[in-house]
Amino acid sequence: MKFRIRMLDRQAYRYSMPTMATGHSNPMIWVGMALVIAFGVTVGLILLFANGKTWASIPDPGIYDLRESPRSLVSNSDLAELPETRSFDLTIDGQRFGTINLSELDVGVASGVVNVFEISGTGDTLIETMTVDGLRCGKLTVSDATVHDLIYEDNQADGNSFALTVGTPSNVSVASSRGNTNLTATNETYDKIILRGGTSGAVIKTLTVTNVRTFGGDCVISDLNVGTMTLKNMVIGTGDGLATADFLFSSLTVKNSTGDNNIEIETTVK
Repeated sequence: MKFRIRMLDRQAYRYSMPTMATGHSNPMIWVGMALVIAFGVTVGLILLFANGKTWASIPDPGIYDLRESPRSLVSNSDLAELPETRSFDLTIDGQRFGTINLSELDVGVASGVVNVFEISGTGDTLIETMTVDGLRCGKLTVSDATVHDLIYEDNQADGNSFALTVGTPSNVSVASSRGNTNLTATNETYDKIILRGGTSGAVIKTLTVTNVRTFGGDCVISDLNVGTMTLKNMVIGTGDGLATADFLFSSLTVKNSTGDNNIEIETTVK
């Protein structure tokens, strides 16, 4: 449990030594004051625990909206009553980040989840550099995005389908670090991971996903505007055969594209 301590205005309260008429301090008055304070603290703690409401903070499982608060919008006790009790659901709408780092995460749930891993936004979600390295997923779709430089290499999938449109996307450069925040989640377990840019989008200098291992749902990257996107060392597959692609690019507009050593092989990720 985390407590937030609010500092009182130092001018608000002044204490003086209780005295008797003789001018000497009265120990019994001090004892009485101590008992009153102890009673108040005890009652406060009882009410706090009786309420049963505690809230997580990043990177603990929770439902977050950084426009409102860095703590979970749903209390731990209420979250436990939801079908997915360890979701990391983060809305980054309108926020500015230096780095977002997701690494060494085990993600999945037996049923009830469509997308087990999702990074999505709008066309106004800008990322200078995005790297996905070592993702394990049943199916990965990268769609409705513009990428200045796309690099995909050393990936293994149970069928590939790469639909790219060559266009003139602008490169993305995040210059100033003023006002940036950083987000790191490492060595955690979740039912699902959702990062969404929302209607106002977000600005991210570096987004890195390393060794995220999933099961029980699809992986989606969509509606982003990226300077350089690198997808490498991934293993993708549902085991339904090479004729049904599990690693897909759909409605993806690029300026430059480099693909190397992306092999198709019967693969099942569980």
